[in-house]
Amino acid sequence: MLDAYGLPIESRAYAERRIEIARQGYELNCLRRGMPADWSTLPSDERHMWLMTAEAMLERALSDDMAAVA
Repeated sequence: MLDAYGLPIESRAYAERRIEIARQGYELNCLRRGMPADWSTLPSDERHMWLMTAEAMLERALSDDMAAVA
C-alpha cells in the first residue's frame, strides 16, 4: 500500500512512527525558533493538511493490517 506521496506504508505501527517523527520535527523547529510548540498557532490550512495526512496514513495502514489478517 502506498500513501498519498507514493511511499510504502508497511503497517499501522510504521505509520504511527512516521506521524510521531513529524510531530517531533515540528516541535523541534518551534524550539529552535524559541517559541512554544502550539498546534493551534499553525495556519488552518497547514494544520488541516497535517491532520488529514496523518489520518490517511493511519487509515491505509489499518486497512493493510486488516487485509493481512483476512
